[in-house]
Amino acid sequence: MDLPERLLTNKEASRLGMNRVTFEPYTHEQLKIIVTSRLENLVVFKPEAIELCARKIAATSGDARRCLDICRAATEMAQERAEGELKKVGIPEIDAVIKRMHKNTTVVSVRNSSWQQQLFLVSLLQVLKRSGMEEARLHQIIGQFLKICKSHSFNSPSESQISGIARVLSAMRVIHSEPCVTDFHRRIRLNTDATAVDMALRQDKTLKKILSGSVV
Repeated sequence: MDLPERLLTNKEASRLGMNRVTFEPYTHEQLKIIVTSRLENLVVFKPEAIELCARKIAATSGDARRCLDICRAATEMAQERAEGELKKVGIPEIDAVIKRMHKNTTVVSVRNSSWQQQLFLVSLLQVLKRSGMEEARLHQIIGQFLKICKSHSFNSPSESQISGIARVLSAMRVIHSEPCVTDFHRRIRLNTDATAVDMALRQDKTLKKILSGSVV
């Protein structure tokens, strides 16, 4: 949560002092336990469906909320297909929901975006993962972008060029950028599910390697 940043001035925050607790992404075993506990006494999911969902999310964001969202959507799909009859959710429903996420118009835009635009989104995802929040300041994303370029020997664009990339992605409606007096301090968040964007970016082998590495 970013309530301190939103509600307190820099002077107040400095006087009070703040410690932010960062939670590591869940593993697929932990996600299985979470989903199974939420489905306690309900026999609507086949074990292999929970296994697939947990592995898919653990390989990307590790966010339990995304895992539960997919399970809920898969349950609704199974009910529609059953036409009123009781039907267990299996691998086909989980797989169909994940494929539907990939067909999201924003996700299609992500896949069709340029290399530097995709690298910006990778940087944004890593900042969000590290902070545990759903939005980040532009200067944080720029810092992460330049770290990635340095560690992988990529050509580094200037800070103003990276800011320009953000404006293009905002115009494409891939990200939402809040107006701010200071450009480099504006808040930026994704316009769609982070897990879907992560999965789309992992289609590129280099980006997959960066996303799978530790966040620095």
